[in-house]
Amino acid sequence: MAKNNSQSKKEEEKENNKFLYHSCSVPQNLQKSRQINTGLFYEKFCDQWIEICDEEECEKSQKITITLGENKQEWIKKFDNWVGNRQIIEHAVYRMRRLVKQRHGKMIYMKTTSRFIPGMGRPHPVENGVNWHPTLGVPFLPGSSVKGVVRAWAESYNKVDEKTITRIFGPKELEKSAGSVIFFDALPTRHVRLAMDIMTPHHSNYYQGKTKNPHEWETPNPIPFLAVDEGQTFVFAIAPRRLQDQEDLVQVEHWLKEALETMGAGAKTAVGYGRFKKP
Repeated sequence: MAKNNSQSKKEEEKENNKFLYHSCSVPQNLQKSRQINTGLFYEKFCDQWIEICDEEECEKSQKITITLGENKQEWIKKFDNWVGNRQIIEHAVYRMRRLVKQRHGKMIYMKTTSRFIPGMGRPHPVENGVNWHPTLGVPFLPGSSVKGVVRAWAESYNKVDEKTITRIFGPKELEKSAGSVIFFDALPTRHVRLAMDIMTPHHSNYYQGKTKNPHEWETPNPIPFLAVDEGQTFVFAIAPRRLQDQEDLVQVEHWLKEALETMGAGAKTAVGYGRFKKP
């Protein structure tokens, strides 16, 4: 009797250690529907997992080791399409426009001229994540990231004095700092076209610090990732913290347009990603 109870307990622990959504699936018609939260689906319902440890090994460790293996491209291709509910997104932009107007701010519309990758450093089974808006289910750029892009442009390319930088963006050494300008999340103006892209690093071991020097005979390692396609319009919103900060607002609007057109936003800007222009 005791042996049976012990065996049942092991089986229960083994089952509990499985990936949370390993046994879940979403009907195919829902995967293509704009009524679901695509971000939630992408983050939580990856159905390409495979178990890579044998039964004896799993019983010893009481864990199930699961990996995507070579199924990453198959998973990402499911999102190589339009995502988001246009009506819900437009309503969110409308509410933001009313708020910004009451704050005497500005709405700046910019269109992607290259693929845009927000949140690539986020953890995900396919190695590269995406910044998904929690309620809209579409890629977006948080206000803190917009602020970082504009600040980097002002400091590095415009050589603005430290006093002005501190006044507009707040002290850099403080984790939570407020300046004279408020930066809102950058949202798409309607549903968004996504595209699968692939990068092929040749010297993975060197970049990870496993070898001292890169070697030309190393095999490229294809890594798929999801990006916002070119030609998608986003709205960037800024507002003065006080009415007397209007002059700073005008300056930030100018920097923001320059930064998005020249430096770009998101990941891989050094190789041409994340560029915008006025529609």
